[in-house]
Amino acid sequence: MNHKITISGNAMKTIRIILLMLILTLQVKAIHIPKPEFHKTPLLSIVNKNLYASIDTILDLNIKGKYIKEGAYFEIRFGTYLASDLFTVDALGTTPGSYRLRVVGVFRYRMRNFIVVADSLDATLFKKTKIGSRINFVNDPTIIEYTKKGVPIYDHTRSNINNENYCYWAFRYKENKFKLLAFISRYDPGFNNIEKEYPEYSKILSTPSLKPKYR
Repeated sequence: MNHKITISGNAMKTIRIILLMLILTLQVKAIHIPKPEFHKTPLLSIVNKNLYASIDTILDLNIKGKYIKEGAYFEIRFGTYLASDLFTVDALGTTPGSYRLRVVGVFRYRMRNFIVVADSLDATLFKKTKIGSRINFVNDPTIIEYTKKGVPIYDHTRSNINNENYCYWAFRYKENKFKLLAFISRYDPGFNNIEKEYPEYSKILSTPSLKPKYR
């Protein structure tokens, strides 16, 4: 005995709406998932072991910023503000952000990734190895809201980098020794002694220019 299954007009309309919502959900996910941007970066070895102590100073701080946790990325930038012996460290978070043209290498320490940015590699600090590391240089977009179905809506014009968890350090590297000069964070107590060390650069190294710009 054959049974013919019939679907009412309202039921068919409901099915079409559900299918349409599923298609739209898949399209939203496809549009907003960041595309990977891999770059092969030389793996560095540390020549001056004193650098480890400076990094330990950063990682052992009890600060609110979640961006120094295991798996986080940091950027070490040399030649800042026309002072050749001044370098800065920025906490980037779970993604390294956009690719920089001056990346000279990367190293890993205490389950964190450190991207070194400079005009040239300082041989007193680092040595390039023959090993390359593939890094996905992609911004982690900010989630601005969710749909009723829980699908995240991203804003690619803003990034999670430089948000309230941003933190920044400045060191002086002279005669193979390191001196912490500044720590700047949005919510944690910080300090800035850079101008005391570089009075000749008072206009360039003014405190406002060192404060992070939040997007």
